[in-house]
Amino acid sequence: MRHILMGQLSLVRSLPEGLAGEAVRALAWLGPTKGREALSSLKLPPDCREEMASVSAILPLWMAEVVDEIAGWALDKASV
Repeated sequence: MRHILMGQLSLVRSLPEGLAGEAVRALAWLGPTKGREALSSLKLPPDCREEMASVSAILPLWMAEVVDEIAGWALDKASV
């Protein structure tokens, strides 16, 4: 995990298994710029995005902002 503090590493490792946890761990590894681009290009199902958003409060600020942005985008697309 290149783009998080060592104290936050255990937090990221404690995320749920499955697609949502993998996506958040990938975000931590890729960093703010590349992570936002990568997650934006994925076609994650709405339930995965909701699960990601449910843990955003415990994530570092930059990760929470990206996750919330992705989750909000999914809700906009789902309602169309």
